[in-house]
Amino acid sequence: LRNVLIANIRLETIGNTIGRVQVGEDQTVYLTDSNGVVLAHQDRAVDISDKQIQLPESAATQKGLEGDDVVLSPGRIQLGDQLLYIVAEKPVSTALELAYTTINTITVVVILALVVASILGYFAVRQIVVPIENLAFLAGKVAEGDLSQKAQINRRDEIGTLSIAFNSMTTQLLDLIGSLEERVKVRTSELAQANESIKHRAAQFEAIAQ
Repeated sequence: LRNVLIANIRLETIGNTIGRVQVGEDQTVYLTDSNGVVLAHQDRAVDISDKQIQLPESAATQKGLEGDDVVLSPGRIQLGDQLLYIVAEKPVSTALELAYTTINTITVVVILALVVASILGYFAVRQIVVPIENLAFLAGKVAEGDLSQKAQINRRDEIGTLSIAFNSMTTQLLDLIGSLEERVKVRTSELAQANESIKHRAAQFEAIAQ
């Protein structure tokens, strides 16, 4: 009887202690024996008769005391020969709220990063594609015979180097064509003179023959 009274007094003391525990929002604390039978509850107004919980080895998500999904964390207490558990449970929605908020935040950040990367990638591609398209257009004009086309040089990268090479090529083509035209004029003049000389000699031969 003495041991029973001492045990009851100790349980009463632990129950009072649990009742004074300051817990977080929606969190519940109670005391059970090794079989999960509830011995004391933080809220004295709760009827703990026939209340029993399946105790996990460590913190886990399972059905709580009221049958709701909770995150449950048991802590052992050795009271003489008796093994007791102080159990804290919290609704999953509340316990994982921070995790859900973090996941949502990370998701938003990743989406924003992808959007920004896509925009930057688009402008980066345009910075390369547009000048090359312009050079291709100018090259088409040159192929049609318009050697007056010049590429704008306003960059100091590979595109700028390509523009310089393009302008150098058109300049060389202009010089080559100008040189060829000059040679053609000289040869044409020489042929005209040779033709006049042949005509003059032919007239002389014709006069002698008469």
